[in-house]
Amino acid sequence: MRYLLRRLLFAVLLVFVVSSAALLLVEAAPGDSVDAFDLDPAVAAAKRHRLGLARPVLVRYGAWLARAVRLDLGESVKYGRPVGQLVAERAGKTALLGATALVLATLVGVPAGIITGSRHTAATAVARALSIV
Repeated sequence: MRYLLRRLLFAVLLVFVVSSAALLLVEAAPGDSVDAFDLDPAVAAAKRHRLGLARPVLVRYGAWLARAVRLDLGESVKYGRPVGQLVAERAGKTALLGATALVLATLVGVPAGIITGSRHTAATAVARALSIV
């Protein structure tokens, strides 16, 4: 139980660090998400104000962190809908894609690993090189 608790805490810390780094990298890039839409300057300014992009970075980061703790992913700038809904709509297809990739990788990788591990021929050398690529 103690091991699982440590792993869970590490996973939470990892999600926090990676998501914080992603957010801060986006902040470091020139422009913002509203610039991608080529809007009229007045409309863009209103959208920036509504999204809170005019506030200082640390204030936005604190607000983002408070929402993230509540699992509130905010609103999509592109679709104008809650991100949580968009993720939920696409989760099934993403899971299907991931499961299909896992099955295919297993069906190809296990036999290839057995063959290349048991024989030492030119074909196995090519198979090893392809698996690395």
